[in-house]
Amino acid sequence: MKLAIIGGGASGIFVAVLLKGCGLDITIFEKNKTIGKKLLASGNGKCNIHNTNGSSSDYASSSLDKNQIQKIINKFTYSDFYKLCSKLGLPLIAEGSKVYPMSYSAKSVLEVFQLSLEEVHIRCNEEIIDIKLDKNYKIKSNKQEYEYDFVVVSCGSNAHERLGGSDSGYRLGQKLGFQLVDTYPVLTPLKCKQVFCDLNGLKVFSKITLKDKNIKIIEIDGDLLFTNYGVSGFGILDISYYLNLCEIPSFSVDLLPNISKEALEKILINSIKTYKNASLCEILSGIVNPKLAKYLTNNKKSDIKSIKNIVYAIKNLQITPELTQEANNAEVCGGGISFECINIDTFESKKYKNLYIIGEVLDIVGKRGGHNLAFAWSGAYICANSIKKRMQIQ
Repeated sequence: MKLAIIGGGASGIFVAVLLKGCGLDITIFEKNKTIGKKLLASGNGKCNIHNTNGSSSDYASSSLDKNQIQKIINKFTYSDFYKLCSKLGLPLIAEGSKVYPMSYSAKSVLEVFQLSLEEVHIRCNEEIIDIKLDKNYKIKSNKQEYEYDFVVVSCGSNAHERLGGSDSGYRLGQKLGFQLVDTYPVLTPLKCKQVFCDLNGLKVFSKITLKDKNIKIIEIDGDLLFTNYGVSGFGILDISYYLNLCEIPSFSVDLLPNISKEALEKILINSIKTYKNASLCEILSGIVNPKLAKYLTNNKKSDIKSIKNIVYAIKNLQITPELTQEANNAEVCGGGISFECINIDTFESKKYKNLYIIGEVLDIVGKRGGHNLAFAWSGAYICANSIKKRMQIQ
């Protein structure tokens, strides 16, 4: 029997690994030059491959509730993944709750997985553009047509276009009549209405508060990186996960979270008395990066009123993100093919027998920290088990 896996990303590769030796003639179709392109970039190349403390609270979906998400995660836990990777020769280590390969190299992960794909046909530079069900599945690529008994759709999302992300999975879903949930970028740098060109490249550890209509949604401590277009950094990537919940979002940023407003005012007032001929910018440069000091002071006088204004700006920098963000720079996307279209116990389509949907093309997104890959492994595991059982019946 023959299986077509459409998409050679994390979930597509892993389902092929899991189905090794079960008697299937497996082909992976990948529209890019190589498989695993996004996987190689995960964790800045270190591959944050899983999370030891993952739960349903780390995910968002419009078509799954928290109990359903937890049910999926529980079917293939971190412990299960750890044991399997050990058997494959891929030892893992944890830093806090974040899990990495012992080599700290995403390339190691891909190369170990590829050892299990020796008998798998891998057709790169070939994009599947249509799927039709006759007696078997007839799939059409940009090169030719094929027939398969089983099909796994694992195309990924349109996040990170430069790494091969596209909407091909959504287009296939539409042709098959699946319900699509509107997609949105997540874990992404943000374009802002404010201009920070003078601060471009400056990274500041901050306390970032997301508000919607001036009501606090979430508060996160993390790096904020000023850019030509807006803001980035791990703190911004983390908080962007919640941006889709907001109608009128805004950020309030504390650029010096480890010191109180009162203590900061006292330091500055004492410095003015000590350095009577120094400018406010020069005095502030001893407390924050000189580039930031120049931006904040903007030729203000060294007096009490100016100090209070500066302290307020440091502790309450206001940033307004644009309502529409691009998926090109996002690590992942929310939305996608609705889980209403599949059986979550098998990941098989409710409409088409022997057709499965896994991975980021589905309507689910996780927080930063290995959660998105963790869900990809769980979905692939459930899918592979279902295919094995179906083969025994047939």
